[in-house]
Amino acid sequence: MVEGVKVISMASEKLPFKSPEMNYQFIRALTHPFGGAEFGECFYAAEHTNDGDPESWVKAWNEVAARVEGWAEEALAQGRRFSARNNFLRASNYYRAAEFYAPWNTPQHQELWEKSKSCFQRAAPLFEPPIEVLEIPFEGRKLPGYFLTASGGGKRPTLIVMGGYDSTGEELYFFIGAAAQQRGYNALIFEGPGQRGVLHRDPSMVFRPDYEKPVGAVVDYSLSRPEIDGKRLALIGFSFGGYLAPRAAAFERRIRALIVNAPIVNFRRLVLGALPFSIEKFSPSELNELIQGVTSKNPMFRATVENFLCPMGARTPWEFFERIEKFTIEGLEDRIECPTLSLISVGEGEEAVKQAREFHGRLLCPKTLRVFTVEEGADGHCQVNNRSLMYQVIFDWLDDIFKSEATN
Repeated sequence: MVEGVKVISMASEKLPFKSPEMNYQFIRALTHPFGGAEFGECFYAAEHTNDGDPESWVKAWNEVAARVEGWAEEALAQGRRFSARNNFLRASNYYRAAEFYAPWNTPQHQELWEKSKSCFQRAAPLFEPPIEVLEIPFEGRKLPGYFLTASGGGKRPTLIVMGGYDSTGEELYFFIGAAAQQRGYNALIFEGPGQRGVLHRDPSMVFRPDYEKPVGAVVDYSLSRPEIDGKRLALIGFSFGGYLAPRAAAFERRIRALIVNAPIVNFRRLVLGALPFSIEKFSPSELNELIQGVTSKNPMFRATVENFLCPMGARTPWEFFERIEKFTIEGLEDRIECPTLSLISVGEGEEAVKQAREFHGRLLCPKTLRVFTVEEGADGHCQVNNRSLMYQVIFDWLDDIFKSEATN
């Protein structure tokens, strides 16, 4: 019964695996632009992964990552900076892919994340201008991030980039950071409580509903930089960032434009919509026993459950469902004052599309809704299968929004 959980992904039979979740993770790794992946390397990893077997996935991607990292080391030793940079970037992505299915609370899980981060940060100084590694003050601790400087000098429009439930700051460079820089925007990428880079450093910093607090700290930092034009400051949130970003914008007035990909009005309702049964039929102990019984027999489902529970700081499935009740922006939509672009792909599921339309309908600010379709080749989660079209929609919209501010 639990094995019937719907997965937000592209489950095409033409992809390497029968597992829709594994197919999505494969597409996610394969489609990273700006030097993040090569077709042959990704398919080698797929060919050496047993369908639905997380352990073989981790082994295969780790093998590819280590080989590419070795090429980077050789190139760097020979003074070939461009070759070293490109190889470090791909190795970072491949180590991230391996980490995704490594069991939580194991040395391997931590080690793979550290390798992914290390490879990216070894590539960072090889850019021109270099990618700057950030540590943003927040409640006595630090939020990790990166800053990409737009060309042209002076104060530039800036896109603050935040991911979702399992993205990393390094991955967000490929996902949109480099595209922003290419189009004349500074990109400030950060990870907040509950996100991969923060959790690996401090497991106590789990997701929290009041994400205006960490975003506020990032805005404070942003406005201290001379390269950033405070009148042209945008925020984008991907995946679970579709809750985190609009929640922040409902309270943070210094955000001048908001992009939500894709809007989440009520996270608990979204998760429950993916289940093949109603949890109300079970007591807490019954639900925990049911799900834990399946995880002991199904490694793929075990990985899925871990990837949901750990970032919320939940020890059991029932505790997870209790914690996510607070992750809703219902009743806050009318507090968002800045122009807002909502993005949703039809392949993300009926409940996700419904919530995106609900969010858009309740906004009182200037607003645009863009629905991506199968015909456009952009029906995957966060348009993972057509990044070029996503960039076109986002940055053409932002250019129009910031056009008037640029002339003031």
